[in-house]
Amino acid sequence: MLARLDSLKLDSLFGIRYDEISKSRRKYKVLRFGTTCLGNVRCEIYYINPSKDDVTMPITINTEWDIEFYARGASLNGNTYWFAQQLLPHPVDISEVPDYLICYDFTTERFGQPLSLPFHSYAEDTVSLSSVRDEQLAVLYQHQFTLRMEIWITTKIDPQVVSWSKSYMLAVDMEPLIGQHQFYVVFASFFVDEEKKVAVVLDLARPHSGSSLERVAYIVGEDGYFKKEELIGGGSDNTYHGPHVCSFVPKFSANQTRRQKEENPLC
Repeated sequence: MLARLDSLKLDSLFGIRYDEISKSRRKYKVLRFGTTCLGNVRCEIYYINPSKDDVTMPITINTEWDIEFYARGASLNGNTYWFAQQLLPHPVDISEVPDYLICYDFTTERFGQPLSLPFHSYAEDTVSLSSVRDEQLAVLYQHQFTLRMEIWITTKIDPQVVSWSKSYMLAVDMEPLIGQHQFYVVFASFFVDEEKKVAVVLDLARPHSGSSLERVAYIVGEDGYFKKEELIGGGSDNTYHGPHVCSFVPKFSANQTRRQKEENPLC
């Protein structure tokens, strides 16, 4: 069923959403899309537990934006957001390429309009997305030369509209902490504790010249707080096999919450 886009030899990106049909049944929508050799975007929606009106129909659309093949989207309120850059004719000054967020709205089954970012990134800067309690979107931005990391959080976001907090949640000069190392553009992922102003960034690091890459977690906060933890399962030189984390807030029933507090008074 997923072979149609393979015939176009695409590097595919995915998004997923589910809707409750009943207490015991869900209907899933899976988005798959990629850029063709002609520069347009080919996308399909696949349905799991579909209704009779759900039909998979491949469509090709012309876009003014480009999403890198390695980009990982962030799911929020049933929709998926990606970091994207404007398609411009070549040659072009990379410092002038507009960048923004693009959302796929699973209700309308359409991509939304470009959503502004609170910063401007360059071609090799690190940009990563995460969700905050499935209510807001967080964006990590790290400049490739200064290595300064900023984390911004939205105050309002939907497929057509976005607004940002007046200032970043966290800004840290990473060079004194981890040296001349930029978070990998390909897969760096993170999650945040907004109240404590702490971020956990998962990445690869090479402790010594010629050594294997290690999977690590950097815990970064205000006032110089920093901690590095090596993750089990390191030792790969393949940057596509790095660590990845997705934000998730479990939902507990009243009985589960009460039992958890009885077992652990610190909760």
